[in-house]
Amino acid sequence: MNIKETVNKVESRLLEGANRDDIFRELGGTDDVARVIASTPDFQLRQKYAKLNWVLVSIITYFALFKLIDSISVFLDNKLPLYFFPMLLFVPGVAIYFAIQIKIFRGGFYLIAGLLLIAVTINSGKTFDSMMINARSVGLWIAFYSPLVAGCIIAFFLKRKLCPHLGYMGAKTDSSGNYKFINNNG
Repeated sequence: MNIKETVNKVESRLLEGANRDDIFRELGGTDDVARVIASTPDFQLRQKYAKLNWVLVSIITYFALFKLIDSISVFLDNKLPLYFFPMLLFVPGVAIYFAIQIKIFRGGFYLIAGLLLIAVTINSGKTFDSMMINARSVGLWIAFYSPLVAGCIIAFFLKRKLCPHLGYMGAKTDSSGNYKFINNNG
């Protein structure tokens, strides 16, 4: 069974009301299955945090749009050869992919999106000194990057709330090596 089939099976079994321990045992009990189970939020939590999830999707889409505009302006200003254009679309394309995955509540993407937004914000902080020409340019910088900071906070918050059993490298385990979702009945 591939990952997509596993995700679909886990989501359908959770919708039926099965607990995570039973699903884990039914699907073979491998580390990959544990990661999928840990990264799949309950449907009640999806409903509870749906609006905040849409805010995060909107912020990531906002970033992708501005990165696309920036990439096109770099392409046009530097008069680059046409074959460089697809490379300039890589970051906006990845951001849109993350937005789509977050829209359908794929738990593993919340951490990655949060880290991406941190990296963009830190990288933009390096350019802040060169932009401090006047109040208008500082205001534009704040207007562009403050949603990214908010998106970072939202991404980590949603990861913690929607996928409490998902760690950085997979499903969280207790001190004896058992998956935490097995001990939690849910």
